[in-house]
Amino acid sequence: MRKLKVKKGLQLINKVLKWHFNYYILNKPTPLICGFYITSNCNLKCDMCNLWRNPKKEEFDFDLFKKVVDDLSKSGCYYLSFTGGEPLVAKNIFEMLAYSKERIPFVHMVTNGQLVTKDLAKRLSKTNLDEISISLDGLEKTHDKIRGVKGSFKKALESLQNLKTYAPNVDLVVNTIISPENIDDLPEVVELVERMRLKHQFQPLNKHPIFENQKSKAIVKNLKEEEILKINNFVKGIIKKRNVINSKYFLSKIPVFFRGEKLKGVASKKCINPYFFCEFRENNELYPCLLAYNWKNGFKLKNGLNDVFRSKEYKKSVKDLKACRLCQKSMFVCYWEPKIILPITNFLRYNLL
Repeated sequence: MRKLKVKKGLQLINKVLKWHFNYYILNKPTPLICGFYITSNCNLKCDMCNLWRNPKKEEFDFDLFKKVVDDLSKSGCYYLSFTGGEPLVAKNIFEMLAYSKERIPFVHMVTNGQLVTKDLAKRLSKTNLDEISISLDGLEKTHDKIRGVKGSFKKALESLQNLKTYAPNVDLVVNTIISPENIDDLPEVVELVERMRLKHQFQPLNKHPIFENQKSKAIVKNLKEEEILKINNFVKGIIKKRNVINSKYFLSKIPVFFRGEKLKGVASKKCINPYFFCEFRENNELYPCLLAYNWKNGFKLKNGLNDVFRSKEYKKSVKDLKACRLCQKSMFVCYWEPKIILPITNFLRYNLL
């Protein structure tokens, strides 16, 4: 296990150094961190999420997926994440995970934890993926209400236990949304995750995209001062926790975000995320940033990644997004944490100093 961690660490250093060369010397985008929204199908109806409300139900084409992963591997990708919808309802998810792990050093999957039986945990273990995240958004009553299905809390806990027992080679992370609806439950959720000896990651409630012909939407309401105070006090507590994997800088900005103030610091600087980051939707489209594109009009993929990634249109979009400041009004962890880590100057400024 120690040798494996050392190997992954060296791979990461090597790929990060190559990325800095490509960015500063060649001024070209190279995918270091990538996310796949592999399916729009889901088995829950979370009230804060619009993805399951998308009237179009699609899955990323498996043959195209393999071509894209091959290209990502050759381009220097280190981290690949699967999400949805619910990735475990995708037809080829186990083959996708195994295929990715053979080519990408670090493979991660987000799941709502409703399907991880003993046998499924064993199948996930055999794919050799590195990490799985499962959501707990409150105690039983609150979690079930937020997730839209009674019994979803118990199934999430059972899934965590099945993975600990039958997939011990896979690291586990509990994801938790912070919102006024669940803030009173969160101290006990933190204690529960600590007792289970698991990593914990937090994200504030954000607005989700509105899809074509969609009638309902997730809403972020204006908060009362007492609600903001509760959130502020909660953040002060978790920022000291050793099992919390968010950066302290990210956590410190959550109360500011809920006050409705414009976020400064890393969110106000030029955005170079698209130079090392990209995302894929279930409709076989590539995006330099889904947030900036409002989940619409991505780059169509036909023969893998390279034709698009090397095109003038894609390079122009990456360059234009340097002026994007949408992260001043939103706090999606998948966009913020990479900003805090790369380039090396940001890592020094927002982590060490």
